[in-house]
Amino acid sequence: MSSRHGALHGGDGSSHAGAGARHDAQESQDKAPPAAPLLHADSLAWGLAGHRLGHGLSLRLAPGDVLAVMGRNGSGKTTLLRSLLGLLPPLAGRIELDGRPLAAWPRRELAAHIGYVAQHASAPAGYAVLDWVLLARTARLPLGRAPSAADRQAAQAALHSVGIADRAGLALDALSGGERQLAAMARALAQGSRLLLLDEPCASLDFGNRARVDEVLRRLADAGHAIVLTTHDPAQAAALAQRVLLIEPGAPAMLGPADEMLEASRLARAFDVPMQALRGLAPTRIGRDAGGSTRSKAPPPRQHLP
Repeated sequence: MSSRHGALHGGDGSSHAGAGARHDAQESQDKAPPAAPLLHADSLAWGLAGHRLGHGLSLRLAPGDVLAVMGRNGSGKTTLLRSLLGLLPPLAGRIELDGRPLAAWPRRELAAHIGYVAQHASAPAGYAVLDWVLLARTARLPLGRAPSAADRQAAQAALHSVGIADRAGLALDALSGGERQLAAMARALAQGSRLLLLDEPCASLDFGNRARVDEVLRRLADAGHAIVLTTHDPAQAAALAQRVLLIEPGAPAMLGPADEMLEASRLARAFDVPMQALRGLAPTRIGRDAGGSTRSKAPPPRQHLP
């Protein structure tokens, strides 16, 4: 079970020694230091061509953490992901991966540690789905070495995990837009990265495939992956993320627990919409309190997935 869910304690109470040992173990666990962050951003400002889109972000992302990034179109969500990938230099502050400055990582090593799923997956001509996913394994191979049978098995397993194993032999350009997005997610999984950055991974998917993607993301987090995803869906953020980052143009980054950041008043301000517009947005997460005002319901406890 993932450390996010806490330890399970049991017993029939017949042994005081056993109870004491469990108490000592719990005290030891409570005193244990937090997991070292995979990703650390400090006083980060990001933007394009010197134009600042966001600032004031300090973040520590540990194994198993899920962060949802929300904001209106053009607020800088994708630009932030590109900065965390090392593709754009920060305008201020610093970013570290595994305790090492992001700028100090060679690009090839970085590709083996961070998996990225773009908002709209391109479909290079001439590739079968399995071969395209298999290419992601090359970041872990010495230059010039061909993928092994184990690499091919990893690519096939990734396709199976996102539900499109039966498309492995098809040409990429024969897939629908939603299927291409799932194939792009399989590439990130096949890469074996511990940190996954996803730019609106469900934007072009139907309801069934959205549920499949969310399930895969839960399993990855339970397995110890750290995940950052951008989304416009408060229900997805509430279901997956422990923390939410709200981006407003020109305002400092707002980062906090999901149940606080998904309050209707905050969402209305971040997306520049009236409160009434949120009442039908996510009925399973946003309701009305006794006073009649719209509020965000806390997400239910996360269930362990085997």
